[in-house]
Amino acid sequence: MNKSINEKIHELYLKEMHKRFRIYSIAFAAFVLIAMLSIAGALGDSHFEDGKVTSFYSEADSDTGYVRKAFIQLESGKQVRVSIPPRVIIKKDSEVVIRVKKTYMFGTMDYQFSVVKNSKK
Repeated sequence: MNKSINEKIHELYLKEMHKRFRIYSIAFAAFVLIAMLSIAGALGDSHFEDGKVTSFYSEADSDTGYVRKAFIQLESGKQVRVSIPPRVIIKKDSEVVIRVKKTYMFGTMDYQFSVVKNSKK
């Protein structure tokens, strides 16, 4: 059975359109994924809470060698773990201010060290 030239051209056209559709659909899916991740990571509510240092420890890190961390007892009663910046001198029972950040999408809480209110000598 001989196909006419028009039918062959039409088949080639459909194959090319199918290839383009796949490329565009993959690009669209990647765009949607990036948009969702950026919205999920966007910060929503942010506020400061006072707390008291209860204990310290260090974790190994591939960049700097180690990271200092502290457990902070917040005034709300919750105990959280935060990273302490390298040049901050902090002692046990010091009063500190912690920034509490909540994300829009999943409602996860992130705790970040802000400042030492006072340090006992």
